[in-house]
Amino acid sequence: MKKKIETALSLTINDLTEKQKIFAFRLLLLLLGRQITPFQFNIMILKKLGYKPKRNELQKHFFVVAAENMSLLFKLKDNEIVLDYDFKENPFSKLTKLKHNHTPTFTRNYTIDTNITARQFADCLDYWREFVNSNADTNDKETFEVRLYFLAKIVETLYKINFETAKKMPFEILFAIQMWFAGIYMFFHKHDIYGILFQSSGESENQSNKITLGMSETLLHLQKEGYNHAEDMNIIDFFNAQIKNLKDNLSDAIAKGAKPAELAAQMKLDIEIINRLV
Repeated sequence: MKKKIETALSLTINDLTEKQKIFAFRLLLLLLGRQITPFQFNIMILKKLGYKPKRNELQKHFFVVAAENMSLLFKLKDNEIVLDYDFKENPFSKLTKLKHNHTPTFTRNYTIDTNITARQFADCLDYWREFVNSNADTNDKETFEVRLYFLAKIVETLYKINFETAKKMPFEILFAIQMWFAGIYMFFHKHDIYGILFQSSGESENQSNKITLGMSETLLHLQKEGYNHAEDMNIIDFFNAQIKNLKDNLSDAIAKGAKPAELAAQMKLDIEIINRLV
């Protein structure tokens, strides 16, 4: 029993079957809606996975310890629920009840790999921002429809499927895919190099819901630099092109006599970032 419980404590969402994942995200929505407690969430997950407390007192103890310490999809910090957006891979890459020919991917092991394009990323950021800004604490039908709309738009964009098809998907799956995408954004935002692009667009850590990548202006600029069809570029290539552009512009400015401190003030970047790029 102890060995099994230790296994349960190390579980991630990608270790679950599709039905178990749907169940887990359904419970997560109940948790966020304050209809169940974190402890109840963990108890129900353990039981769903086949872990059941026995009559033996020691086994009961291990079960309770697991329920108190398991951290699937969220963690408790100062008694506050903090969602875990760090997914190893798309939790719903294969949807058995949905016919789709495209599956969005994003992996971050030794290297970053994804098939998400710049346009998909930018559009989903807009939809995600609207979803986050909608009133999650309001349970009226109109608010739910608004939130459902933006979730469906994210899935429509990422999976390249019909909007009405996406809208009919279980809400738990739509919410899960939104969380997965949010994790991708957060990865880029906190990245040592790619995060610079968000800072240079005027976004601070206190403005995480006000994303301004300047997509149209960036696309036009990259096209002038010879990057044709920039919006169809892989998002990593798209960001790399912007970083290269930024480095080239900084080097050119410094060669013409500009001071790093002046450039930092003008671009609203820390001087350390400027020195790292030049």
